[in-house]
Amino acid sequence: MTKTIKRIYNVIGMHTTRIQDTGHRAQGGFTLIEFMVAMSLVAILSTLAIGNFMGTQKRGRDVRRQSDLNQYRVALENWSSNNTGVYPVFSGMANTVLATPLQSYLTGFPTDPQGLNYRYASADGLSYVLDACMEVQKKLFEMCSNGKSGVNTNDCSVEADSDCDL
Repeated sequence: MTKTIKRIYNVIGMHTTRIQDTGHRAQGGFTLIEFMVAMSLVAILSTLAIGNFMGTQKRGRDVRRQSDLNQYRVALENWSSNNTGVYPVFSGMANTVLATPLQSYLTGFPTDPQGLNYRYASADGLSYVLDACMEVQKKLFEMCSNGKSGVNTNDCSVEADSDCDL
């Protein structure tokens, strides 16, 4: 073989082998096929790891949403105990409609980690519903004045109302 062909073989991984006196093959590195198989395995494993990491982030944001709604619940209960047992009569985005009545009960109003809205609804002042859209289940998480909380069967497009669906 010529020197040029040997160089090309070395670049693409097609090493020439020769039998030594001991009968063993002498190898100078990985072939192109071996390298491609190894890179394919690395790509598959990293895809699986990234997918699992993204799911973990969504679950973490959902836990934060539940914690934020609980902060609103505590502030509402404190406000109610100081105002003859009634809740603010509003309906809308929690950080907007509750800003004035709860300003002395909350420092910094919790907001959704992705900029979505927490919703608050109370039609009569005797009960309320706080809700947020969960990323993992794509359902509403409700926290009600009767102490119930959890994911209901409604999807995130349902309008907020003051009826506890749990």
